[in-house]
Amino acid sequence: MGTNGNVYGDDVVCSLFDGDYHLGLGALVNSLFKFGFRGLVYAAYRGPLPPWAADAREGTDFHELHVGDGCAIRFVKVDFAGHLANYKPDFILFVLRTHASRARRVYYFDVDIVVKAPWRFFQAGSRYVEISMNLTCPKTIRCERIGGPPW
Repeated sequence: MGTNGNVYGDDVVCSLFDGDYHLGLGALVNSLFKFGFRGLVYAAYRGPLPPWAADAREGTDFHELHVGDGCAIRFVKVDFAGHLANYKPDFILFVLRTHASRARRVYYFDVDIVVKAPWRFFQAGSRYVEISMNLTCPKTIRCERIGGPPW
């Protein structure tokens, strides 16, 4: 259990996919779990649920698939006509506002990524990749680098 009272822990991962890219999501989540991620993965998708998610339980605005102890995927169907890459900031904000307001850390991974390092590497590395978000404009996110690697 996370420090925020969430049974799934303090960390949230977001990703997006459509079509056969569900295969990449499966590989990403398997790698996250293998290397110690415990938390929720929010996956925005278009089209049908992946065939491997047929056992996902229906929630209020998502389908949830239990991955393993302390880890689940929440599939959130989106109606976005443009390229999904352009939907990333909106989806992350949606997750933060509606599902993960108490999360301590939110990460985004594209579905063509696999994790090959212990999850604690990402958590510990957060001191080097702190980002402040200026959300003054509803559709604009400006990121500024606060810290940096020691080199």
